[in-house]
Amino acid sequence: MITSSNLKWKRTEFFFESKLRVPVLDQSVDVWVLPEDDSASLPSPTQLRALDAFLALAAEQKADWTHQVALDCHYTCLSFEMDGEKPPVHLRKRNDVWKYVQFQQVFIPQLGATNDRYVFVYGRCDWEVEHGLELLFKNERLFKVGQQNGLAHNEEWSLYFINE
Repeated sequence: MITSSNLKWKRTEFFFESKLRVPVLDQSVDVWVLPEDDSASLPSPTQLRALDAFLALAAEQKADWTHQVALDCHYTCLSFEMDGEKPPVHLRKRNDVWKYVQFQQVFIPQLGATNDRYVFVYGRCDWEVEHGLELLFKNERLFKVGQQNGLAHNEEWSLYFINE
């Protein structure tokens, strides 16, 4: 089983970086972790727990995300139609959505003192070429789907911890 303890982390100016095969995504992707503070030499134990829990997801669990990702595709394509443009994707079946997605990165944000495990998955998708696709997982469950908007890097991220 792949775990964070098997990874060699490279510290860049802003992130810890590695690359690994993620079973639930069925492919190798970049893994980036935003350090909890500037002096950190490794991801925090909380961040590593979040990554390990995500790595433990079985490939079959991706099927549970299909409906939400297909809805994002559908609603984005509807906006093209409303603007009089041809939609970039037409899904015959919900499961076809995965033909139009290319995962690129797993990202672990700053988690602070939360007991929850948050993981972002970023990728390209054919229906939102400019902004791509962002999946946010909370405790290994798909929590939010949409275009990449840098949520983990802006003020809105702190709102996810409002009751903690």
